[in-house]
Amino acid sequence: MRTTIKNTINYYTKDLFDSVSEISSNKNKEQDIIIPNISNIDFNIKSLFTIVAEERYPVITNEIQAQKHQLGQNLFIKADRINNNNIYFCQMFCDRNNRFKNINYIHLVSCMIGVRNFCSNIKNKEDKHIEIHAPKFGTGKSGGRWSTISDLINDCWQGIPTFIYRNN
Repeated sequence: MRTTIKNTINYYTKDLFDSVSEISSNKNKEQDIIIPNISNIDFNIKSLFTIVAEERYPVITNEIQAQKHQLGQNLFIKADRINNNNIYFCQMFCDRNNRFKNINYIHLVSCMIGVRNFCSNIKNKEDKHIEIHAPKFGTGKSGGRWSTISDLINDCWQGIPTFIYRNN
């Protein structure tokens, strides 16, 4: 018997950061938002998304530069707090500077499971609704395939509302 997994991804074409600010500004709903993104372990190599995120949330730059990064690890940064809603930026270190393929799927899975566990901990500790809002990560300079990454999202983040923004 074949079991089908419900697709947990919702796709948007609007601006991720504007959408997250709007959602967080809702005084009637307590929820936290995680913004994960793939990052290279060499912080001198930044994606356009990371550059925009740093402009929007300057605390990200200081936090990332203050730490040593290893493949397969996450760095969670509380980027903002609006009302009682937290916005966390998560750098998933699963990209390396390599002339062939940069993304390492084993490290990506490790990072994505770390995001799932972070979400579960918040939900259990604070009894808050939690959502993941992310760019369509891993397909640009990282060289990953979206079909593979979207399958990993469905597997690793099943049950967590996930919103992917195509234009960020």
